[in-house]
Amino acid sequence: MTGRERLLAKNLKEYNLRWYGESKGSLKDYIIVYRDFCRGDGDYSETFKTKLYNHRGGEYCGLLEILAAHYRDHQAKTA
Repeated sequence: MTGRERLLAKNLKEYNLRWYGESKGSLKDYIIVYRDFCRGDGDYSETFKTKLYNHRGGEYCGLLEILAAHYRDHQAKTA
């Protein structure tokens, strides 16, 4: 995880906490979801292995809402 990704994960986690309540997901899980989201090919296989997805579904859904609303421009263009 790069320094930029760590800062991004902290910001996403803080934003999720502010809007949806408690936040117990790890920064690593946040980065994995962010990377899968940005890839843009619909392959979320790494995300499905995270504790955030498997045990913190509400927090995961909140994160997806934040990504879709504010980070759509980070997605790779697929042909």
